[in-house]
Amino acid sequence: MFSGLIEEKVDELAYVFNSPLVPVEVTINDDYDVYEEKGTLCCLGYPIARAFGRDSGARVEEGVGVVAGGFTSCGSKKNWVTQAKSGTVFRIEVAEKVLTHFAEKEPHYHFKAI
Repeated sequence: MFSGLIEEKVDELAYVFNSPLVPVEVTINDDYDVYEEKGTLCCLGYPIARAFGRDSGARVEEGVGVVAGGFTSCGSKKNWVTQAKSGTVFRIEVAEKVLTHFAEKEPHYHFKAI
């Protein structure tokens, strides 16, 4: 249960995140170096790939299909990153309202509904 003080915000979030899922093809724009330090690389809040160390490589998360390119790990042993390879294209299903509300906030990705 949520406090009545935030009930309106909870309803708004439920509307956005519980909207129907739509398949999306995501291309990483060549102008950007897309990576996440010591963690999971996400797109629109959805986990995409995760490395566990510099030499571990990266594992693609469940529900993500890689069409081109891929993900890897790199950096130093202490400061490693999960990184998208140049030209990576992947497909995921996202909540429709998440796509329409948040896509412009992620300029390093190009989204195409499929």
